[in-house]
Amino acid sequence: MLAVILMATAGVAAAAAVIDTINDEDDIPLPPEEPEPQPEPEPEPEPEPQPEPEPEPEPEREETVRGTAGDDEIELFSGQTGFGLDGNDTLGNRYEDSVTVYGGAGDDLLHSGNHGAAAGGEGNDTIDAGFFNEVTGGSGDDLIDTAHTSEIDGGSGNDTIDANGHSTISGGSGNDVINGGWESRVAGGGGSDTLYGGRGSTLGGGAGDDEIHSWASTGARSYIYGGQGADFLTNVGNASLDGGAGNDTLSFLDTGRAGVLSGGDGADEFNIGTRGTRSFSPDDAVIIARIEDFDPEEDVLVLNTGDFIDWPVYDIVSFETRSADGDTEVLIHLPVSEDNPTGQFDTAAILLEGVRNFSADHIRLVNDGQEVEPVVGDDTDEAYSSTVSSSYYTFGGDDTVEAGGIRNVVRLGSGNDVLTATSQSLSVKAGSGDDAIVWTPAEVSDQSSDIRLGPGDDTLTASGDNLLIDSGQGSDVINLPREAGPDIEIWSEGGGAELTIGMQHKVAIYESGDQVTLNVYPEHLERGPALLELHESDITDLSVALNLPPDIDGPIEVTREYDSSEPQLERIRYTFSAQDGTDLLVLDVLADSEGVSADNVAINRNVMFE
Repeated sequence: MLAVILMATAGVAAAAAVIDTINDEDDIPLPPEEPEPQPEPEPEPEPEPQPEPEPEPEPEREETVRGTAGDDEIELFSGQTGFGLDGNDTLGNRYEDSVTVYGGAGDDLLHSGNHGAAAGGEGNDTIDAGFFNEVTGGSGDDLIDTAHTSEIDGGSGNDTIDANGHSTISGGSGNDVINGGWESRVAGGGGSDTLYGGRGSTLGGGAGDDEIHSWASTGARSYIYGGQGADFLTNVGNASLDGGAGNDTLSFLDTGRAGVLSGGDGADEFNIGTRGTRSFSPDDAVIIARIEDFDPEEDVLVLNTGDFIDWPVYDIVSFETRSADGDTEVLIHLPVSEDNPTGQFDTAAILLEGVRNFSADHIRLVNDGQEVEPVVGDDTDEAYSSTVSSSYYTFGGDDTVEAGGIRNVVRLGSGNDVLTATSQSLSVKAGSGDDAIVWTPAEVSDQSSDIRLGPGDDTLTASGDNLLIDSGQGSDVINLPREAGPDIEIWSEGGGAELTIGMQHKVAIYESGDQVTLNVYPEHLERGPALLELHESDITDLSVALNLPPDIDGPIEVTREYDSSEPQLERIRYTFSAQDGTDLLVLDVLADSEGVSADNVAINRNVMFE
């Protein structure tokens, strides 16, 4: 029982201990409770913007600014007007538009931008202005420089004006120098002025002895008027020149647009230069200048070459005259080069309106600044020669030319011309007529020469050496006499030619009908054989005479051999040799040639040569 009581008591004690333990655990701190969310504070209001202080107003600029009696420096702004008054003033503003400046007395420096105005007043003023300005120099020797599109009056004094185009300019009294630029209207006024203008300009010298220059190679035509006085007018390109009253000089350089020239009253000089119009015939000559009032009684025509053209001129220019509809055409002729290998030449025509009586007395030739004697061809039988130059040119008419010196360059025209040459070297191009040419060089020379015959039936006797002859298309007679040198070659292209040759001469034959005579002079036997070379297989008509002197009395041996000197063409060579083995003639034909062989050669013995 006691045990039961003890166990019960122990159980009560244990339960009490548990309760104490639980009570002790209540003393342990619990985690804090989360605070309730608080509302966000309202943002503070931004401060109201404070108004900016108003800027202080700029001081108003006076519309008119006046200087003093001293040397003022005044800067002007757009819309202002400035007066320099007395003194040497610096006035205006080059970089402000709509500025008006008046220099007043003194040597002033004036600046104006665009759309402004400037007046120098008394004194030697300098004016610098932009576009669209009205400028007056006033009295004194003024220096004026503006951009284009301005109106300028230099006033009295010797002024210098540079306008840069599209402007209207008056120099006023005095000896002025004015450059108007392109498309300006320039009046020199009184005095002896010097004017310059570009394309599309109108330049007038006015009273005095003026000098006027214009360049208008392209674009609109320029008009140049000398006015009264002895004026000097020059133009490059497209222009009309009028000298006006006085003894004037009008110079014109052709650049592809024809010029119109009028000298006006007085004894005038027309100076014409050309770069030439390349052609193969003078009939293609283009009119480069038209002279409206050339007076043969007092005017003179100057043909100027070397100072103008842009390729070398080795000899002088020549000319011819021809009439058409009551006018006279003067043809200028220049060689393209010294050797002129292509046969080109340069021709241009000058038309003299209403002129019928024209001669060489009315022409001067100038080459590289040196005056030379002209070589003339016209419609007469009169002979002309020159000891100054070595170039000779004729065109229409039956002309006679005598050519001497060291080297001659000769171009014959459409007439039946006669040429006698004694030069050491010769270059000839015959025209379309039946020409007669004799070349007997006074001295032997190693210089090469060439003679090119034309389409006419020409006659040639040539005693020179190192010579190439082109027979042309006519039925020509070519004679190489005993005195001719060994190195001569003939191109026979026309057919029907009569050719007399000697040892070592070569003939290239291109057409049928030629008659060839080979004179074997005893003193030439050491030269080597002559060569006849056929270049067409259809040549069927060829006559060859082999003339032998009495010294060669044995049989003539003919050998036949094949040769391929021309690519792709088989050839046959017939060689004619004397008994001692000396080769006299080689006939070289195409293998398929019909009708030409050794049988075409006739041998003539015991020929007595003169």
